[in-house]
Amino acid sequence: MSKVDENVKRVQEEVNKFQGELSEKAREVWLAGLGAFAVAEEEGSKFFNDMLSKGKDLVKKGEGVEKKTMDFAKEQQKEISGKLDETYKYLENKVSSLIDSIGTGSRDEVKELTAKVDKLTESLADLTKKLKEKEASK
Repeated sequence: MSKVDENVKRVQEEVNKFQGELSEKAREVWLAGLGAFAVAEEEGSKFFNDMLSKGKDLVKKGEGVEKKTMDFAKEQQKEISGKLDETYKYLENKVSSLIDSIGTGSRDEVKELTAKVDKLTESLADLTKKLKEKEASK
């Protein structure tokens, strides 16, 4: 074998060795990619399920806070309504006491007196008319 043949053979062996190593590395890269895909899929599902669970928990907490807030608001509304009623009754009693203390009658008494004054006014008008008729006839 000549020196050229030996060099060609040696280069051929190195090329074959390089091709084998390259094929092995390509296979390893391919397998690593498949592994990464599998991990991403597994972790992605786990991550999704974790987020789903946390979302449900948050909704439950929110519903609890909403219920507590509504209950508190209803309680406050009842309390305020009761105090408003108490205040109205207190003011009504004070106004009534004030009216009694200055000697002014109640509404019913004022209406009754107004009706009597209206009757007296009518009677006076009738008497005035009769007097005028009597004077006119003389």
